[in-house]
Amino acid sequence: MKEAIRSYLLVEGKDDQHVIWALLEHYQVPETFKVVDCDGIENLLQELSVRLTTPTLHKTIGVVMDADVSLQSRYNSFIHILEKTGAYDLTQVTQIPLRKEN
Repeated sequence: MKEAIRSYLLVEGKDDQHVIWALLEHYQVPETFKVVDCDGIENLLQELSVRLTTPTLHKTIGVVMDADVSLQSRYNSFIHILEKTGAYDLTQVTQIPLRKEN
């Protein structure tokens, strides 16, 4: 019997989903995980939050988020979800290093 997929890559939308599928095909990476179109950033963050509350159902969870609005804001949203679970040591994670623009 084939093992059920327990690894997921959450993406913001259909375009992201198709890019991931194209990369997998191009680099001949076996699809051992499900690419989930969350239909927007708010839905992605909600989906991540829900999935992290049931870790036994998930082997691995990956996230692809656009940083088209504010990189720091997106990062903070992600870290906030991880903090709410209480399952991760985030003491060394405070902010992302941003490149200085020339």
